[in-house]
Amino acid sequence: MTEFDKTKDKQLAKETIVTEKGQIEVSIMQYNEGIKKLQLSRMVKNGEEVELRFAKLGRLTKEEAQKLLDVLPEMIKEM
Repeated sequence: MTEFDKTKDKQLAKETIVTEKGQIEVSIMQYNEGIKKLQLSRMVKNGEEVELRFAKLGRLTKEEAQKLLDVLPEMIKEM
């Protein structure tokens, strides 16, 4: 198995959902011209700082889920 090569990983589309505690990023990714895949990532505020850090997506609130449902149809069309 070959190593992951960041230069072959392409972000084809991205939508950001702003939440109370940070944001959820919805991306279409493609590695080495392969299958397009949907990626979901959560970024949370780091305490009082404005800087965001990666966190496990985990569970969604009802509001987050509703916002995600608004974004998904368009992202799926991109795939």
